Amino acid sequence: MKLDPVFLVAPEPERRASAVCTRRALALWSLAAAGLGLGAGAYLARWRPARAAHEPPLDASLAWALDLQSGPLDGLLAAADAFLARAVTFADPRLEPGLRRLGEAVLEDHPLCGPERLPLARKLAAVLSALPCSEELRTLGERLERLR
Repeated sequence: MKLDPVFLVAPEPERRASAVCTRRALALWSLAAAGLGLGAGAYLARWRPARAAHEPPLDASLAWALDLQSGPLDGLLAAADAFLARAVTFADPRLEPGLRRLGEAVLEDHPLCGPERLPLARKLAAVLSALPCSEELRTLGERLERLR
């Protein structure tokens, strides 16, 4: 007896149209988005305040000194003692342009310096030697010390 193979041909089952997004995929993507959101929020909460802590809060007298240094030179020379006091009190590097302007005005014998030129030069040299400042300001302070 001989057995011949019999092939039953059935029509291929029709695929039903797949949904755009299955419930499982939606749940996984939601969990992934929530995890990324929590991670980013934790990062920003931890590191963002630390970056803002580098810049000290603006005091009213420091704001006055910052405004004064960017104003006209005659106002800076008129309030030089008060400006130097703020520079020593706060030791803020943002006050370096004002210190540089004062030093250059004293060295150039600006007419607004008047008879206060030498005492102002001594005070400015003392302030520049006491403050942690740039090398340019240190050499300016040395030049002011040699002024007679």
